[in-house]
Amino acid sequence: MAYPSKSLNLSDMGRVLVVTHSEEPGTQSSENESCLETLVQRRLGARIRKLRIILRHDGVVLQGMASTYYAKQLAQHAAMDLGELPIVANEIEVC
Repeated sequence: MAYPSKSLNLSDMGRVLVVTHSEEPGTQSSENESCLETLVQRRLGARIRKLRIILRHDGVVLQGMASTYYAKQLAQHAAMDLGELPIVANEIEVC
């Protein structure tokens, strides 16, 4: 079963990336992940360490480390603002 393409609206850069899903749900687009990671990191500054954004067939997973729950929340809202894909999981650790 093929998954439909989804738009990833990266408004800070003034362009739209199309995320195309293959037959396997675990397949990821590292270029789109890297671009979204860069945009979110720019918006957050140094609030999130080791930020990793994983694009899955059903949405976005956020990973990394934050010193406050507020920073974790900011990262989630930045990812929601910059992309049209839903946030499946926010796995950013607060430590």
